[in-house]
Amino acid sequence: MSQCQFYNEADFDRCLTRVEAGDKPIWKGVALSEDDLMRRTVMFVLRSSGVSSSRFAAEFGVPFEEYFPRELEILKEADLVFISNDGVLSLTSAGIINSGAVSLLFFSDQVLDRVAYNDSRIGTRRPTSWKSTITRQRDGTAQVRKCKLFFGEVGGPRQ
Repeated sequence: MSQCQFYNEADFDRCLTRVEAGDKPIWKGVALSEDDLMRRTVMFVLRSSGVSSSRFAAEFGVPFEEYFPRELEILKEADLVFISNDGVLSLTSAGIINSGAVSLLFFSDQVLDRVAYNDSRIGTRRPTSWKSTITRQRDGTAQVRKCKLFFGEVGGPRQ
């Protein structure tokens, strides 16, 4: 995975002008810290194949359960993820439906700060807990009826 993050032009006219000129519609790019790279890896693989604890530990030197205990607790409590017997963290049906919001839990404070700088609606807030109403069907499947993220203030460096 690349150690850089690129942001596309958000303004449609500027984006179109760049594309028509044969340029890439990139607004800016930033080099990722090790923490941001770990977070981005979890966000991407969680939404596809699932996060293998052993592979994550081999790549980054720490198991994801140790690096992301708060995030894992919130997601497990809301029944949005499960861990298989072979140590792969995957999204449940409710997690798949809400995968974009699940990814928000893994945004670092620095990334949220950069986004908040450009979008005042975000400010210093980040997801702190999740409440979902899930109805179990007779056939054993689950139906998510209502999900709500609760936001709290960002309190300095990640614990």
